[in-house]
Amino acid sequence: MRRGRSGILTTLLAGLAVYAVLVQPNHPDALNGWALLQLPLEWFAVVGVLVLLPAGRAFTYAVRAMLTLALTLVSLLKCADLATFTAFNRSFNPLMDLPLAEAALRLAGGSVGWPLAIMIAVLIGLLPFGLAAMLWWSTGRINRLTIGLPMRWIAGMVGAVAMVLAVAQVGAAREAWTLPIPVPGEAFSTQLAIERTTTFRALYADLAAFETEAETDPFSGQSGLFDRLDGRDVFVIFIESYGQTALRNPLYAPTHRARLEEAEKKLAAAGLSMRSALLTSPVAGGQSWLAHATIASGLSIDNQARYRAMLASTRPSLYHLAQTAGYRTTVIMPAITLPWPESQFMGFNDIYEAKDLDYQGEAFNWTTMPDQYTLSTVDRILPEGGQPDFAMTALLSSHAPWTPVPKVVDWDAVGDGAIFDESQHVGPPGGEVWPNPDLMREQYRLALDYSLDIVFDFAARHAGRDWLLVILGDHPPAQTVSQIEGQDVPIHLIGSAAALAAFDAWGFTDGLIPDETSPVWPMSSFRDRFIAALSSGATAL
Repeated sequence: MRRGRSGILTTLLAGLAVYAVLVQPNHPDALNGWALLQLPLEWFAVVGVLVLLPAGRAFTYAVRAMLTLALTLVSLLKCADLATFTAFNRSFNPLMDLPLAEAALRLAGGSVGWPLAIMIAVLIGLLPFGLAAMLWWSTGRINRLTIGLPMRWIAGMVGAVAMVLAVAQVGAAREAWTLPIPVPGEAFSTQLAIERTTTFRALYADLAAFETEAETDPFSGQSGLFDRLDGRDVFVIFIESYGQTALRNPLYAPTHRARLEEAEKKLAAAGLSMRSALLTSPVAGGQSWLAHATIASGLSIDNQARYRAMLASTRPSLYHLAQTAGYRTTVIMPAITLPWPESQFMGFNDIYEAKDLDYQGEAFNWTTMPDQYTLSTVDRILPEGGQPDFAMTALLSSHAPWTPVPKVVDWDAVGDGAIFDESQHVGPPGGEVWPNPDLMREQYRLALDYSLDIVFDFAARHAGRDWLLVILGDHPPAQTVSQIEGQDVPIHLIGSAAALAAFDAWGFTDGLIPDETSPVWPMSSFRDRFIAALSSGATAL
């Protein structure tokens, strides 16, 4: 009797394992109890096939192997979707995301500690094998279910009907046909697999078209580039995770709008003019280098494949074009701690990575150094006078996990950065921030406020330098933190009235807070508009 009950229990567990994979959600918004109340049509088809096939036959083993592989891949795809929707507000694509594994490990190591990060990485590496083992056992247990031949045929017929209904529902969802009545049940897993297969094929076709686009440039061979700058320096400053949520979300807007209003007064008192608007970033939640490349190339770089194609193309970057106009091009990148071979294709004369900035303080988790130290190196790296400079930097203090937040110190006391060690452990550890969404949002608010304070104070302190500052966000934070739709980021132009006169026709808002009348441009359009506005010989807009 016990053996019979045990057999029933194990069969139920096997069926539940298959059911769990099929109802498994792929989006954080679906992580609720309702997800478990689905009626997956694929479950009836899988169980019907397994019950109908004779156990122990070679053909049956082959069918079980195919089902195990398919279900394992679907489950892994859903897990990957869940991760990328959480981090980047988009679905998973292996062409884009597999190369990010190393970067994700380094971020986790700097945020929650290397022992836990390595443990998580090992568990992720074992996940496919664990899933496959569980599903192989489950399909075998269902296949060995002892029932009479009539019941086997009934189960097979139910499975066949479910398969037909699944095909009907998938076809209707893809608009191949319409159904006279709604189909009972769901075929979500099948729809997801077909949709991703189609998406992957389309991505390869898109990449081929992109490669063709990247081989041309509207400014190649044109003269008079950047001559309207009248020899002024240009400094492009990216603020990490600075999205429109800073201006619109009630959690952040009171703090960050107040900071911008304060900075407006300080900059105006220093005799500087300001213009602001919004750009739509190609990415969200991470992959800042894709936004940097979008500004540099004038192409929409929203995945790693496009990034590599852009680097391999003959298209000159913004910095290449500045070089040809007689500028010394420099990049200051405190985030770069590993070899960065891509830099040689970006058009920089001088490259300053983290080790080149001579920071002697402790790292702030993943963040190598606070923004105040990074900007304190500018006077040394980009001295006034001589050959004009066209430079770029990407600040880090508002990068996840947003803890600890550095304290602002007197600029004259920054020195080699050792002074920042006093604030190294102020704030919760990263391991406490990540699991707590409310704490994560609070730390984001504080970290971004610090970055905004530092960057605009830096601009005010250098008001006597007649240069053009372009300050912008790279991408919004992850949806969990942003809590608003869209990928828009603020952009600010700061300089003398003469320096900003070239942008009078753009319609940007005066000051640092863009209003509802300011334009919202794709980030990919900024490069060409910027060059055209500053170049008497340019014909592209």
